[in-house]
Amino acid sequence: MRVVRKQSEQDRTGGKTYWWIRPYLMIFLFIIPVFVLIFLAGADSGTERNYFRFDYFLFGLMYLVILGVSAFVGARVTHDQPAPHRIALRAWFLDLLAIVTMLAYVIWFREIAADPQMFARIILGHITNLRGEVSTIPGITTFTQLGVVYVIFYGSYRWLWRKRLPRRFHWYLAVIITLTVFRTLAWSERLAALELLVPLLLIYLLAWRGRNRLVRGVLAAGPYAGLLGLIAFFGLGEFFRSWAASYQYKAESFLGFVVDRFYNYYFTSLNNGSGLLTEYPWPELKGQFVFGWLYAFPGIGHLLRRLAGVSDEPSAYLMLHADPEFNTFSGVYPIYYDFGIAGAVLTAVVLGVLLGYGYRRFRLRSGLGLLLYPVLFVALAETLRIFYLGTSRVFPIVAFLIIGYFLTHARAGRERGRHG
Repeated sequence: MRVVRKQSEQDRTGGKTYWWIRPYLMIFLFIIPVFVLIFLAGADSGTERNYFRFDYFLFGLMYLVILGVSAFVGARVTHDQPAPHRIALRAWFLDLLAIVTMLAYVIWFREIAADPQMFARIILGHITNLRGEVSTIPGITTFTQLGVVYVIFYGSYRWLWRKRLPRRFHWYLAVIITLTVFRTLAWSERLAALELLVPLLLIYLLAWRGRNRLVRGVLAAGPYAGLLGLIAFFGLGEFFRSWAASYQYKAESFLGFVVDRFYNYYFTSLNNGSGLLTEYPWPELKGQFVFGWLYAFPGIGHLLRRLAGVSDEPSAYLMLHADPEFNTFSGVYPIYYDFGIAGAVLTAVVLGVLLGYGYRRFRLRSGLGLLLYPVLFVALAETLRIFYLGTSRVFPIVAFLIIGYFLTHARAGRERGRHG
């Protein structure tokens, strides 16, 4: 491997790279400024205790700076002879992803199909979500995450490689998006929509060569312009989740309520993470956040937690010191809790290099980076709220992306052999 001295604005794929798609610029020009602004703004009047003090602010800032520098280095590392790999996906694999995703949704929400009034109660504001009335089935409903895999392969196959897809694949996409929006409202899970739509947008932009100045201007503003759309999307979910059910009788205006709730989701995550480090000894050295997907794995997760001696301190913290509606720890401070300062630095270096290298392969439309970088980007965008890569929802996405990559790669190799 070697380090590239200069990475041009326009690589072999052609077209302009929007700054925010580059992980190191996303970190230094958006995530860190937002992190600083949240610290300066501080807690609102409803926060019982502000743990997000200056020392923990410096811990977080150090982690983000190292992450950004490592991403910059990773984006400049490439193989001696980089060559884009053609995605030659078999149709049956797309069929499998879509059908399994839709079946998993049907199994998950089958009770709503039998009693549509359950969902109507959310729309009317009688309840905030259906979590108390509909249960997930570990190992079954997890397969709804294959919808993310489907849209990544769908976008690559259609927009990057210009393959004409049978009509059914477009219908699959429409149904999966519809089911995901339904999940967002019924399950109060906005992340489900983001992890589906953001990869679709990134892949589309990689192929897009539009000349509309207004659209290009909005895209150039990137996440700053996207904040307005995100707040609007957040407000839609909060209208059914909290406003219609109770807060309309407490808050002065819906707009003020939405902005306040949106801010609190991020401040409280950072505050919870800082509070966990304040109230309990660390590092735990069990990796319960970073390897959370492993400890939540169906069948063996509970056994692994018991064998490793994983504590219940995060759950205890939420019960004793946190608001039940804001129950995340950010994507920064849990790493300190898991591995300490040295471990957090090492984790930032590894993840940063992975982000940067994944971005470069994504831009070259080459290898696993093309498929995995959209997932890594979602993790980066959610850094101030959760450690996304450690959640159980990511494992099936990554696993099936890797499976799909080797399926398509093997087919491409046979085609070269037949024509060689």
